[in-house]
Amino acid sequence: MSDTPPSNPPSSSLNELERLRDILYGEQVRSIENRLNILQSRLEAVHDELAQALDAKAAAIEAQLQSHQQQLQAHKRQLADHAAQLEQHAGSLSEHSAQLGQQQQRLDEQAAQQAAQLKDQAAQQATQLESARQALSERSAQILADLSSRLEATQSDLSNRLQAAQAELSTRLEQQSAQASQQTSAGLQELNQRLEQQVAELTAQLNAARQELSQRQEQVHKEQTQALNTAQKQAQQRHEELRQQILALAAALEEKKVSRQELGQALLELGKNLQDIP
Repeated sequence: MSDTPPSNPPSSSLNELERLRDILYGEQVRSIENRLNILQSRLEAVHDELAQALDAKAAAIEAQLQSHQQQLQAHKRQLADHAAQLEQHAGSLSEHSAQLGQQQQRLDEQAAQQAAQLKDQAAQQATQLESARQALSERSAQILADLSSRLEATQSDLSNRLQAAQAELSTRLEQQSAQASQQTSAGLQELNQRLEQQVAELTAQLNAARQELSQRQEQVHKEQTQALNTAQKQAQQRHEELRQQILALAAALEEKKVSRQELGQALLELGKNLQDIP
C-alpha cells in the first residue's frame, strides 16, 4: 500500500479536503488578512497625519515669517516716520539720528538673524520630518516584509499540513477500503458456510422426513391391506351367512313351514344384513 495520494481522488474527498482546509486554516488566514488590512490602514493614517503635521508646521513657520516680516515692515515704517520727524529736527537731533540709524541697523541685523534662525529651524524641522517620514517608510517596508515572510511561512506550513492531511486521508481511505473488502470477503465466506450448513441440515431433515413418510406410507399400506383383508373375510362370512339364510328361507318356503309373518321378519333381517355389508 502506497502513502502517496491518488492521482484522481473522488469529488467527495476533494470537498472533504476543502472543508478540512477551511476548518483548520481558514480562520487563521482570515485573521492574518484582517491584521494586514488593519496595519495598512494604520500606516496610511499615520502617513496622512505626518503629512498634515508637516503641512501645518510649514504653514505655521510661513505664518511666523510673514508675521516677522510684517513686524519688520512696521518697525521700518515706524523708523521711517521717526526718521522723518528727526529730519525736521536734523540740527539738534543729528546724533540721535545716528543712534537711531545704528538701532535700525541693529534691528535689521536682529531681524535678519531671526529670519535666518527661523529658516534654519524650519529647515531642521523639515529635515527631521523628512527623516521621520523616511524612517516610517523604512519601518513600514520592514513590517510589510516581515509580515510577507510570515505569511509565506504560514502558507508553506499550511500547504505542508494540507499535503500531510491529504496523504493521511488517502491512507485512511485505502485502509478502510481494504478493511471493508476483507470484512466483505469474510462475511461472504461465513454466509456461504452458513448457507451450506443450512442446506445440509435441510437436506438431512428432508431425507429424514422422506424416510419417515415412506415408513408411514408402508405402515398405512400394511394397515389398509390388513383392514381390507379383514373386511373381505368379514364380507365373505356375511355373504356366506346370507347365502345360508337365503337357502334356509328358500328351503322353508319350499316346505311351507313358515308363516307370512315369519317370512316378512326374515326378509327384514335379510335386508338389514344386506345394508350392513360394505
